[in-house]
Amino acid sequence: MPIVQRLEDVTPTMIEDAEAATDTGPDAEPGGHERSSNPVADLGMSLKPHIDQGMSIQEVADRIGASTDLVDRCISHPIVAQLDEGTDGR
Repeated sequence: MPIVQRLEDVTPTMIEDAEAATDTGPDAEPGGHERSSNPVADLGMSLKPHIDQGMSIQEVADRIGASTDLVDRCISHPIVAQLDEGTDGR
């Protein structure tokens, strides 16, 4: 799944894939990189910069048409947290 820069570029398919991944078992795949095979992490990496710039989880959820729970799960994903801390090995 691509990682997008703008919230307008988040597609319904990206949201559905992330929802499906959180519904079907562990969504953590530590060790991923910028384009992981994990839709939860990929969506999280797309959304995190907007949260970091001061948007609330509610605002982001409203803009992309997803639940606040999903947005929170995506931005809290271990791969996203790892990149945020700069501990992804690069």
